[in-house]
Amino acid sequence: MSAQPSSVALEKDGIRSEAASTVRKNCKLAVKRGLPVIEFVRIVWGYTPEMIPDRCNGQPYNLKRDLVNAYFEGTERGSYTAFAALVTDLLAQLYQEDATEDDVLVARRVRAMVMNTREEKDIRMIKARGAKPDLTWSTFQSGAQCWRTTWESCLAFIEIKRTEIRVFPCADLSINLRAFSTFPEADESAQDSVRYAVSKTGHNGAALKRQPISSPVEDERSIKRTCRRDSPALEYKGQSAYQVSTLDDEDFHAVLYIMEMLERNVRSYASGFSVRDTTVTLWYGDRMGLVTSSRFDLLEEPHFLLLVVAALGDADEDRFGVSPYLTGASFGDFDRSGLLLPPTRSRDAYGVPLRKQLVLKTYHPGVLVPGQRYVVVGAGTMIFPVKAITAESTLVDEVLIAKISWPLESSASETSTLKAVLIALREKAPRYCEHVTEMRCYVEESFADHGLPRAAMLDMVTESPRRFVLMVMKKYEPLHNVASVSEFKCVFIDVVRGRVKAVSHKSTCLPQIPAHWWVAETADVLHADISVNNIMFYREDSRVLGVLMDWDHALARDPVEVAKYDLEVPSSDDAFMKWIYQYQRVRYWYTRPYVDIERQSSDTDEMPPHRYEHDLEAFFWVLMDFLQHIEPYDHKLRSAYHFDSESDRSIVIWKRKFLSDHQAFEDAEVRVHADYLPAWDVWVPRLREMFRKAYSFGTECEVSEWYIRECLREAAEEQDEKEMARMLSWLREKIRARKETVTYQAFMDVLGAPLDIPE
Repeated sequence: MSAQPSSVALEKDGIRSEAASTVRKNCKLAVKRGLPVIEFVRIVWGYTPEMIPDRCNGQPYNLKRDLVNAYFEGTERGSYTAFAALVTDLLAQLYQEDATEDDVLVARRVRAMVMNTREEKDIRMIKARGAKPDLTWSTFQSGAQCWRTTWESCLAFIEIKRTEIRVFPCADLSINLRAFSTFPEADESAQDSVRYAVSKTGHNGAALKRQPISSPVEDERSIKRTCRRDSPALEYKGQSAYQVSTLDDEDFHAVLYIMEMLERNVRSYASGFSVRDTTVTLWYGDRMGLVTSSRFDLLEEPHFLLLVVAALGDADEDRFGVSPYLTGASFGDFDRSGLLLPPTRSRDAYGVPLRKQLVLKTYHPGVLVPGQRYVVVGAGTMIFPVKAITAESTLVDEVLIAKISWPLESSASETSTLKAVLIALREKAPRYCEHVTEMRCYVEESFADHGLPRAAMLDMVTESPRRFVLMVMKKYEPLHNVASVSEFKCVFIDVVRGRVKAVSHKSTCLPQIPAHWWVAETADVLHADISVNNIMFYREDSRVLGVLMDWDHALARDPVEVAKYDLEVPSSDDAFMKWIYQYQRVRYWYTRPYVDIERQSSDTDEMPPHRYEHDLEAFFWVLMDFLQHIEPYDHKLRSAYHFDSESDRSIVIWKRKFLSDHQAFEDAEVRVHADYLPAWDVWVPRLREMFRKAYSFGTECEVSEWYIRECLREAAEEQDEKEMARMLSWLREKIRARKETVTYQAFMDVLGAPLDIPE
């Protein structure tokens, strides 16, 4: 009779079946392995072997035989309790024996404990296929908390994997601290020339954590500890080259736990360690990837385990990865936390440094994280409501949103885009200041300036660096919260065009960025990522006002490239090549269901230049998605199989079919709720015809623009001037028809809205 899987195994299998593929895909080739243990602990947790305190009684540290034996006896779930007891005992040896209350507070900056979170089976977690760490370094006082809130109080994770191996020491294992002397130390010359004091202030404090100091620090531990804000790259003496590899089955849950920690709190990074029988691996993860330490055996090298436990026991919230701008009760009680933005690092919407420190209070329980789950590497966008509490702030009475993200350094800066647009509008069209992303202030810095430990990891610095961005803006509602079809129509028209209104608050003008058309016209900026989630709204008096959000992938419109593509200027002096557009190797970002057919059908490395009509088409697909799937009374969007596909090809096939096939059109119309049929009947058929005319899809009676361009390319390569002239004439006609069909004027005419509003 085969053995039945354990309850823990069943819990983990449930998680694996839902998340494994996503985790592996997201973290493919994102794991760098082999950072020496001592360097890992020093860089991530700010601790060195020299900081391990001497025991008061002069006795050596040890691993208790009874606790080690208990770890190898019984069930896997029982081993969690035993290992937690082993770590707790080491903590007692390090910081609690014969120590006064003050001594404990100095040594352990965060009052935390090791908890067995799987001591009791959580049926709700199993049904929801949730994830829970085996052990957690936690601030929470009880093991009965919900599995979701476990992550909010989790400082570091411990993952346990136990096999049938049995190791039973006959005596306590003495830990020899002299073992550290056999390992090379970091070059002292590489240490920071500027020291930082770890400072935690409440809402009334004046200093940000990790504030630089000019005077010596009296606390020896603070002197030995270097802050992440100024951590240099270190040279590892005797270090072998790191290894880059994909995830394997043993890695899965450690990575999953890092993902949960990054998602459930406002963190810059997460850390912990995994134990397989006696082999220990330290883990670090941020939005750029994962780093592991070299492995060690906790029985053969117990001094390393002591070092890890000492570091975690001594660490403050800063070293556990909490965002340096988060203050207050950040772990386990997010509702009592806040954001502290110092004037040295914060700027207003125009890029001018703030004159005074801004303190923002979080007031919503938990963190809202839009986007795909089980993702570690990426922007990691977090959005949560805040309210200014600084007495002199002009934002005190407002409900605001804090948005934290980690965009690629190579991508467009959303803050820079908004500033450029704001300045252009102020100079060219100051009346267009409504339907905007109201950015009140922001912080933007490189990952090194932000203080990520990765900056000190030398060769383990990512090839695709990301920057930290924190934006504070007006709170908006998602599009599906509109109360009626008439409200939806107002919002949709607003974001396509924009309206005007001067907004002031306590005599301070609040900068706003208008919707799509006027941004394009005044600042030559295209949004380039139109989606349902990027269209929001707010209410003012009796009006509903639409806002186009998330300009982090916006593009500067390039008139020269567009002119080349549309055959308005030659691309070369060569007689046979002058009319052939040379594709730029530019990678565009887009939300797959809403991107225009032309780009979605192209090679992602060689796309045509992004044009205004591409954004108009994206608005059309947003309209299609919303009208088909809105549930007006539940304020939800139903799942859409043709829009949810991960394949560009399948989505393009459906789009082309919808534009050309009447049956596909009728099938879509059936899915529209009766309340929204007035918008469908008036808008959709005419817009559908507009885009059907603009693009040819290779039917019997039509030849696509793309096909003609390929024929032109071939004619030029063959030096066939006659064929080239014929293709050029044909292509110009196609371009003329396309440009005359898809225009802002034609689009607004279908919407029944004026092109402009009175000044």
